[in-house]
Amino acid sequence: MKTCVLTIVSTVDGKENTFSYSAEIEFLEGFVCLRYEEEGGETQLCLREGEASIVRKGAYGLSLVLKEGERGKGLLTVAGSTGEIEVLANRIGYSIGKNSLLAIVKYSMFFEKEIQEMSLRIKASYDNSEEK
Repeated sequence: MKTCVLTIVSTVDGKENTFSYSAEIEFLEGFVCLRYEEEGGETQLCLREGEASIVRKGAYGLSLVLKEGERGKGLLTVAGSTGEIEVLANRIGYSIGKNSLLAIVKYSMFFEKEIQEMSLRIKASYDNSEEK
């Protein structure tokens, strides 16, 4: 596991926000996982070719398993109430460089009468010589 600087550009229905975190990155056989703490919660994002999982624990919780081109179900927790949501993974991809990871995760969340378009552009920069 390595320490990295994680930058996430999150676009929700066309509105863009940029977040930076100190995170941990772990390369396992066939996939990569990022773990970071954000205001009020802890998030783990794992990627493999065509798939992503996002698990956020805290006041605002989220549990999604995304497979590119497929509809699935996830769990959303807000203010202590948990509900099931339907998601469609539109695009999932990543590339690993010498000292960085670049990734894109685009998906749609379906609520009763609303669709929320989500896009995450992810960059993790790390020192390749550091081992933990």
